[in-house]
Amino acid sequence: PGLRDWTLSCAFARTLVLSVLLWMPYYLSKTLGSQVVADNLVNVFAVAIAVGSVLAGQLMDVLYGRYAPAFACMFVLGASPLLALPRLEHATTTFALVLTSLGLFVAGPANTFWSGVCVDLAESVNKPRLVSTCVGV
Repeated sequence: PGLRDWTLSCAFARTLVLSVLLWMPYYLSKTLGSQVVADNLVNVFAVAIAVGSVLAGQLMDVLYGRYAPAFACMFVLGASPLLALPRLEHATTTFALVLTSLGLFVAGPANTFWSGVCVDLAESVNKPRLVSTCVGV
């Protein structure tokens, strides 16, 4: 029950992360004129994803069972700077702050979100091996 809703939510979150990881280096290299700076900024994003995953996991442990409001707040908080990006100054610092926000509050929690859903789905049908199947899908 509710598998379609969870799947769609995860698909949109994963699409965001993958599009940033695939297209951001190209966009930044053209905007900033340096492939090295673009690569470093994407590395900042990757580190922010890892830190965001850990922080979201800790938050989920504290908010046991009340995931939806926490994820909604994180996604809105993290995506807001991205929406304002076209109007902001195109500088390395600006991009670093936006990518850090996106990694901490959107991409990191999205990883935690999908892991939590897989465990909840497996527990709901009392089949522990289903976790690996859900993660694989």
